[in-house]
Amino acid sequence: MRVVLQRVSRAEVRVDGRVVGRIGRGHMLLVGFAAGDGPDQIT
Repeated sequence: MRVVLQRVSRAEVRVDGRVVGRIGRGHMLLVGFAAGDGPDQIT
């Protein structure tokens, strides 16, 4: 699992070209899971 915390002036999430989430200034958390990741990797 990889996690990246990034400070942003604005950010949005798009699914199939449609905006499903948006924030102004704040923090964006990007999380990538791999096969075999489970609760032990999260805590």
